[in-house]
Amino acid sequence: MLDKYTCLKKMAARRTDEVIVSTMSVAMPWAELSDGPLDFASVESGMGHAADFAYGLAMARPERRVITLNGDGSTLMCLGTLVTMAQRPLPNFTLVITDNGTY
Repeated sequence: MLDKYTCLKKMAARRTDEVIVSTMSVAMPWAELSDGPLDFASVESGMGHAADFAYGLAMARPERRVITLNGDGSTLMCLGTLVTMAQRPLPNFTLVITDNGTY
C-alpha cells in the first residue's frame, strides 16, 4: 500500500484535465502538489461532503472526469452517498480514500 503523499504525488504527475475535489487531511498535500484550475478543496465544515459534491459534478458533467480525494473519516461521514454510488455508478467518477490512521 502506498502512503498518502506518494499516492497523491503519482496522481498529480499523471493528471490531465480532471476535476479534483479534495477534503480535510487530503486537501493540503494535494494543494502542494497540484495547482490545477479545476481543483476544489472542501475543508470548512465540509467533512463528509466532498464525495457528495464531486458525485453531483460528475452527474451534471458526464463528459468530464471527476475524482474525489477523501480521507477515511470523511468517507465514514458519507456512507449514504456510497450507497447511491453503488446503485448508480458513473463511469466518469472516481473516489480515492486515504487511510489517515485516525478512524
